Amino acid sequence: MIAAYQAGAQTPSVEIRDPDSTGYALDAMYFVADDYAQNGTTFGTSRQILFKISDPNLSTQKAIMLKFYYTNAAGVLTEFTPLGEQVEYGTSGSLPASSDAFRGNVLYRITLPDEVLGVNGLGNTSLAKLTVTVRVLTRVGDAATMQAEDSLDLIKIGLFDLR
Repeated sequence: MIAAYQAGAQTPSVEIRDPDSTGYALDAMYFVADDYAQNGTTFGTSRQILFKISDPNLSTQKAIMLKFYYTNAAGVLTEFTPLGEQVEYGTSGSLPASSDAFRGNVLYRITLPDEVLGVNGLGNTSLAKLTVTVRVLTRVGDAATMQAEDSLDLIKIGLFDLR
């Protein structure tokens, strides 16, 4: 039996994953308002976003690029660069965020910068929710660039003393 062959470029996909169980998709992350430092930012592993790219294109002349956005306090979609300008994978690998050498079927992680979690982002006292978007762009040879994206809501919650 002969397998079917698909000619032409295919659209990639990207899925934001749960950092506690990387096999599951993630739609929202919650931040307790008390977790913010005095400068209005959060810290630690809660700053990390994991995502996996799937790209069915088999070409050797393929370039996969990433773009990162957040919706700021004014509701404007704003591009950002991950903290350290790196996208990490595995236990110690990393690529510059501006690279076009990303690969499919790899779990990547970025660390959100203060720009996203600070006073213009989730650290804004009047903002309860912020959306982060990961966009993957694939260019195969001279073909048009195809793109896909996935979004994650960062939601600020407050705890109350019930005494």
